[in-house]
Formats: sequence, C-alpha cells, structure tokens
Amino acid sequence: MSTTRINRDRFGRRATEGKKSSDIESDIRDYRALRAERRRARLDHELRQTHGDSDELLRHALSWAPYGGPTEEEIFTRFGISTLRYASKIRQIVHCGGCDEIQSAGLLRIYLSARWLDTNQQ
Repeated sequence: MSTTRINRDRFGRRATEGKKSSDIESDIRDYRALRAERRRARLDHELRQTHGDSDELLRHALSWAPYGGPTEEEIFTRFGISTLRYASKIRQIVHCGGCDEIQSAGLLRIYLSARWLDTNQQ
C-alpha cells in the first residue's frame, strides 16, 4: 500500500497542483498591487473630475450664499445631485483651499448647518 503525500502551503491548506506556495503568494502580491494601482487611478480621476466641477460649484454656492444656499430643485436641475452630495462637494472644495478665508467661513457656516447635514431630508 503506497501513501500519497498531499502538498500543503504554509497555512496548512492544500497547495494548488503545479504551483508552489511561493508562486501563489507572488500572484496574490501582484493582484494586490494591481488593485491598488486601479484604486489610485480611480481616485485620481475622481479628484480631477471634482476640480473640473469645483469652479462652477463654488460660483454657484457663493451666488446662493446670501439666501442660505440653493433649493433642492435648483441643485438637482443644475448638477443632477442630491443636496447632501452638493454640500459635501462644497465642504470638500473649501477644505482643499478652493476659496479665500472669508468665503470659506461663510460657506462653512451655511453648509455645516443642520439643513445641509440632515439625512432625513433626502
């Protein structure tokens, strides 16, 4: 009677036939690196998209600031996004230094108010 030895990786799992444990670990590292690169590329794209829209969003927010911000309908009609997303983008622009200190203070006062943070409104 002959016994067949089953190859196991360092975690005690059955190793894939034809591949050594080190080969599999190398594949996993490569896959993780590829995922990280794709994530960075997606975030860079989103950041560029945000900067492209930021001037228009900032002008819009500043023009509506004396009135406490635009209406939900105005935001959706103009930008196609919810009021929560709009306020989030304005706060992001302000925190990234997209406007001067006086404008920043005014916009944060408006867009950090309860109206713009209320998730039940949506």
